[in-house]
Amino acid sequence: MYAALAFLFLFISNADALTRVCFSPDYKNCSCEKNAIELLDSAQHKIDIAMYAVNNIGITEAILSAVKRGVLVRAVYDRSQAKASEKSLNQLKEAGIECYYNHKFKIEHNKFIVIDNKFVMNGSFNFTETAEHKNSENCTIHDNPQIIIAFSDRFEYLFNLYKERQAISLAKKSKLQNKNQYPKQENEEIS
Repeated sequence: MYAALAFLFLFISNADALTRVCFSPDYKNCSCEKNAIELLDSAQHKIDIAMYAVNNIGITEAILSAVKRGVLVRAVYDRSQAKASEKSLNQLKEAGIECYYNHKFKIEHNKFIVIDNKFVMNGSFNFTETAEHKNSENCTIHDNPQIIIAFSDRFEYLFNLYKERQAISLAKKSKLQNKNQYPKQENEEIS
């Protein structure tokens, strides 16, 4: 009961907050892709993206455009979708975006974008062409500070977790490669 009251209070106390609900394919001129691109284009300082997959050309271009404007962009994604997202992920990485994949959970199924700690877009919408044109998807856009803080905190947790685990994995791989690169030869003298 207390949780329900707290939930109700959150929405009553923030009645002036913006919430936009959109669907894909485009419904009443409010598509998820269109709104994602508009949000990405509005970014001035920082974009944090948690995604399952990305191959939507318009969204990828909007992210790359933000980098060209000097916006800091960071991303986490699901490792199982790396092949399906390969072209877009390579473009993001080549642009200097820190992208880390899931090492901990069965899948990284979050789909949200935090823009300048002013807006959050989240929902079922994957950042893919299929999600925009073939699936039935939803997304919401919020400017509620409590919602933004919750998503921003979750992103920081995931980003740091995946970054640390990927660094450990790379270090182990490098150590193994170095060990195998110079195998000790039998009867080898050490000088």
